[in-house]
Amino acid sequence: MEKIERLHRAVATVTDIRSIIRTMTSLSIVSLKHLSEAMVSLREVQLLNSEALGATLRQSSRADFDMSSTADGEGCIVIGTERGLCGQLNQVLLDALAQRPDDPSHPVLIVGTRLYDELDDVRRQNTETIELAATADRLSVVVDHCQDTIEAWLRTGISQVKTLFLATSTRGQVAVTSQSLWPVSPAEIERLTAVPWPTRKPPAVFVDHQGALGALFRMKLRHDLFAACLATMLSEHGSRVSNLKLAERNIDDRLRDLNLQINRERQSAITAELRDIMSGRKSDRRAN
Repeated sequence: MEKIERLHRAVATVTDIRSIIRTMTSLSIVSLKHLSEAMVSLREVQLLNSEALGATLRQSSRADFDMSSTADGEGCIVIGTERGLCGQLNQVLLDALAQRPDDPSHPVLIVGTRLYDELDDVRRQNTETIELAATADRLSVVVDHCQDTIEAWLRTGISQVKTLFLATSTRGQVAVTSQSLWPVSPAEIERLTAVPWPTRKPPAVFVDHQGALGALFRMKLRHDLFAACLATMLSEHGSRVSNLKLAERNIDDRLRDLNLQINRERQSAITAELRDIMSGRKSDRRAN
């Protein structure tokens, strides 16, 4: 009986753990829904900005959006994960970051203190960090900091800025994605120039073309940063949900094993009692 009681306590503990995991899974699923909705809204805003850029670029000269620079430094913004139970996602970012030169002409801003804590002391000397927001509606502060950092880099001899973030493919695989943030590549400018205006009559740009393009390109940079953060957060919660569901399946298997053990122990106890009864009856018959 003592072993059965011990097994019952184990079942109760595992059941409690399963309840916690189910709660965590539900919270991550809700977060995935909110993040997905935020990404859809962002894509709509990005399309509006692309249409405005296309209309302005078609009415501008090459000199209005010249982004050439004699500097050769490259800054990098790395967007990592902030929560556990999502696999080795930060490690793949660290592997990609390890391929970059570690010198002042290649500064790094890490979004995600969990990723920053995994850096070695040498890499930290040329690296800043900021905490990744927990929800989509708090990303503005993070993006503001990233944008301010980029503008500071551009003023101090950094001519190129790229970002490393996590993205999930249609097959559900998470991989590191590299995207150039600044300057805007000639291929991207050509793509934006070809974006049609949604109505028959395109707008006329009466303001300074260079100023208008500068504002629109800064807005594009902001949207790209938002998209990179959201993609990483979606990958993080997606991996978290997958791992939690796997953990729940393992717990269900463990509960089945415990219940089978309890049933076997009960059957053994019943069999032992029946044997004792039968042995007692045989002893009574012999005595008589």
